[in-house]
Amino acid sequence: MLATPDEVEPGRHALPGGRYEVELPAGWFHERAPSDQITVVREGVYLSQLVVCARPRGRAFPCMRKEAKEKMTPAALAELALGETRALALGEGVRDVEVLENRAIEAGGRPAFLLHLRIEIPSGLDFDHLQAGFVEGEKMYWIWFRAPTLHYFERDRHAFDRAVETIRRHRAST
Repeated sequence: MLATPDEVEPGRHALPGGRYEVELPAGWFHERAPSDQITVVREGVYLSQLVVCARPRGRAFPCMRKEAKEKMTPAALAELALGETRALALGEGVRDVEVLENRAIEAGGRPAFLLHLRIEIPSGLDFDHLQAGFVEGEKMYWIWFRAPTLHYFERDRHAFDRAVETIRRHRAST
């Protein structure tokens, strides 16, 4: 018998390590994930997926064997995130990674980057992929959202926007 994923409850959810919390989309479902991240999906991992993670700076970009340094600008972090995404994509046989947007934003009260990518997989299906991230202390905080470009991306993008808007230091750790 297959385990049923837990439904996301309304409210704030603590990230691994407990320093930050974020609002996740109620009614989505938790998926099994590595210990440094929270992964939720709306209808399945290949439709709409939102990931929020708190990764040690030294392991921020494992494919490129690069670390995120605390004083890096959002632009420098974005370039590393793009390189990491391209490295992962090549390993999965992706045809193309197109940059639609790359700009500085604020997330969690910190300077952050925003990347909007379009990724074409071998079957010809396009996925839009959003990433936002920032560094604080020994961690890189990263929010990803991906969904098929047609129908799902615009329908569910609000989940990413809300996560970026609501990621905050946990009150107990201030």
